[in-house]
Amino acid sequence: MKSEFNALLPATILVCMFSAPVSATDIACFGRIQPDGGIVNVSAPSMDTIDRILVHEGQQVKAGDVLAILSSREVRQLQLEESRLALTQAELERDSGMHVEREKQQNLGDGLSDARERLAGLYTNKAEDYVSPEYIAEREGDIEDFEQQLKLSAIELEKLRRHTDLGVARAQKQVAIAEAALAESSVRSPLNGRVLKVLGRAGEHVGPTLFMVGDVSSMFVRAEVYESDAMRVKVGQKATISSAAIPGKLTGTVESLGTMIYRSTLESVDATVQTGSRVVEALIRLDPNAWSDRLVNLQVDVVIRE
Repeated sequence: MKSEFNALLPATILVCMFSAPVSATDIACFGRIQPDGGIVNVSAPSMDTIDRILVHEGQQVKAGDVLAILSSREVRQLQLEESRLALTQAELERDSGMHVEREKQQNLGDGLSDARERLAGLYTNKAEDYVSPEYIAEREGDIEDFEQQLKLSAIELEKLRRHTDLGVARAQKQVAIAEAALAESSVRSPLNGRVLKVLGRAGEHVGPTLFMVGDVSSMFVRAEVYESDAMRVKVGQKATISSAAIPGKLTGTVESLGTMIYRSTLESVDATVQTGSRVVEALIRLDPNAWSDRLVNLQVDVVIRE
């Protein structure tokens, strides 16, 4: 199965649009908590249906683990078995054909050796026993016949080799195609992480996204910093993250900065705060804590210490 997914960048999205910063040197932003590598949307071929879901939300998975089986798996397994049988047949035809032609060459080679020995005997004994010139000419002709047949056999052997090798190569390609099709009938995790959301059920057609997976072993904040504050943010600066959903505050460190200005995607619950402003992204790695991996996609308030 060829899995298609949309990977978001790791972080909590912060937008520096607070009406009043904590202090004159602080940079206040909105943000969203996300796992390392972002949230990966895992899907499958849209023409298929779901046969079985093998995981549940919150389950830890490894890269390559099967998350779901699609209804096409049984048919594609049979197609793979059929293509493997065709490959075996093509290899047998090649090997048996080559064996027959090589035996023919061996017999012709033995015949040529015998003919040469007989002619050599005639040359040796013709002084003692009369041998007609016609008989010697016939034996010489025998040698020429064997040599010609050996040349033709070599040509036929090469033709047979090319033809049967082509048949085997075609059969091998069909096996590879069948293996790829079978792989697409299983939905696999693209990374080591946690199943954050299961969005399909057995019997349903495959939707745009079947699973949301993320590596929660390391959590980030993707910050959207207001463009006027972009040049004030530096790698290594400390940040404080807060929300009504968090007991206490989280802390982190600015790890990287974006270079492109874009329109913010977060909104404030305060109607007096301007939204839709132009921002730049800052990624903040959160310090280890007991809650952040349970708060994926939580919008938070962020203060970056300049």
